[in-house]
Amino acid sequence: MRFLVLDRPNDDTLPAGLERAFALDGAIGYADADTPVLHAPAAPLIIFGQLFRANERKHEFTSGEADAIVTSRGAWLMRHCWGRYVAVWREPATGRLCAARDPSGAILALYRSESSGTAIASEPSTLADAGMPMRIDTTGLAHRLWYPGIASHQTALDGLVEILPGETAVFGPAPVHHSIWTPAAAIASAGLPTHDNLRETVFQTTNLLVDNRPVLVELSGGLDSSILAAALTESRADWRAATIVTPGKDGDERHYARLVATAHAARLEERHVAPDAVDLLMPPARLTLRPTGYGMLAALDRTMLTEAERDDRILLSGTGGDNVFGSLRSAAPVVDAAIASGASCWHTLRDVSRLTGASLSKVALSAARYALRHRLHPIRWRADGSLLMPGTRPPLAPHPWLTKARLQPGQRAHIALLLRGHDVIADIERARRRTMIFPFLAQPVIELCLRIPSWEWVAGGRDRAFARDAFRGHLPAPVYSRRTKGRLASLLAPAFDDQRAQLRALLCEGVLAELGLLDRPALEAACRYEAGSDGRIYTRILELADAELWARAVRSAP
Repeated sequence: MRFLVLDRPNDDTLPAGLERAFALDGAIGYADADTPVLHAPAAPLIIFGQLFRANERKHEFTSGEADAIVTSRGAWLMRHCWGRYVAVWREPATGRLCAARDPSGAILALYRSESSGTAIASEPSTLADAGMPMRIDTTGLAHRLWYPGIASHQTALDGLVEILPGETAVFGPAPVHHSIWTPAAAIASAGLPTHDNLRETVFQTTNLLVDNRPVLVELSGGLDSSILAAALTESRADWRAATIVTPGKDGDERHYARLVATAHAARLEERHVAPDAVDLLMPPARLTLRPTGYGMLAALDRTMLTEAERDDRILLSGTGGDNVFGSLRSAAPVVDAAIASGASCWHTLRDVSRLTGASLSKVALSAARYALRHRLHPIRWRADGSLLMPGTRPPLAPHPWLTKARLQPGQRAHIALLLRGHDVIADIERARRRTMIFPFLAQPVIELCLRIPSWEWVAGGRDRAFARDAFRGHLPAPVYSRRTKGRLASLLAPAFDDQRAQLRALLCEGVLAELGLLDRPALEAACRYEAGSDGRIYTRILELADAELWARAVRSAP
């Protein structure tokens, strides 16, 4: 999906492939052939992507609906509709251009606003192809390295600003961002969902997003991807599955994937990926707002894309399930339970103890500390300064979802998981090259799950307990009770050991070092050791190598 909106169009610099044009009262929106577009020129309004109202796909607007979207600055759209979309319109009263991004974060929305006009796009490479220069924003890059997992308006590209999920940006002399949809509002909604509510919402949402297209499910045999397999079977969709197999047991999930495929009489392809297929020095395939971990995941991207392209299928992923289904492994739910019911939080204390393996006394002490920290410093995000120069740490740019309302610790921790989920899907290159659906991050699913109290997710000492119970009748018993997760260590660690010398040279003589971001002595020392000596350090080196390759790609962009 690719689009571009230019407030002051110039056809001489229009990127190739954006052959469809839509008038927008002085501005023009362009889209490629694969991007669904709803156009209401009288409003004037353009929506790029899939849009639904309740259980129906929207293919057009009434004049009243289009006017309501424009006059409410997108609030009507996010209150009455959902989907995978970015909306752009012109305000009749002020003449200002506006853009809104749906709460799922499935489609990126970014802009550059200057005195010469505003450009809104789905990816930086589109703006680069339109002749706009790309330069590294050192502070934005430092923020990404110090605070991984959280997006902010500031990006690592100078002059490019991200519209965050659930926001409307209003462009004028100084662009202003408005949080139209927030998790806090969803949490405050009345009514406690039931297991039936969750199951019906996931099944229905998945079916609508798939929209009768042939599907390839990325099936690990874990809870989340297995739920999606059940949803497709329920809707009688045309689907088959593929699972990735790595050399070690940590990434070999064939046993569980086969159980799920057999339960649904589905075809399963098992695709092996070896360490020699992982090129950790591979430059990014295209320009992105921030470093994304491309080199570590490129082999998986190629494998799944090849499999989907064999018979022209969209990709369906359970990514985001951990995040939406409240996979919390802290004492935060104990604090929430104590606030809600006092002494009866004992049950949650016991559940967290069973889930984490920590003693009851340790969990109780952790809960007390958690409550105190939350009261004194409610907005926190763990910084990672490993292998970075201490003086390069920028202030944390708090996300509006964490700052706009009073929240309990478990609620805030759940929202932080959602932010990490958005960050993960932004890293998946195959989602940029082929339609890829993430049903668990869809607005109806998020809104329902946010209303479930945090202690329900850890009930019985099980992670994602509410979801497990909601889908129990649709899962093979070993999958329902599974506690392990697939890892990539047996794939990445040997690749790191083989390419360690090149990675050291790449980083010590690269752009990040030149910008003063890297602690070179610490990095040189860390690169002397093989991956098995410290798993945290070698993965950090891989993150920094990816950032270095990204920075070099920006420097070499036309």
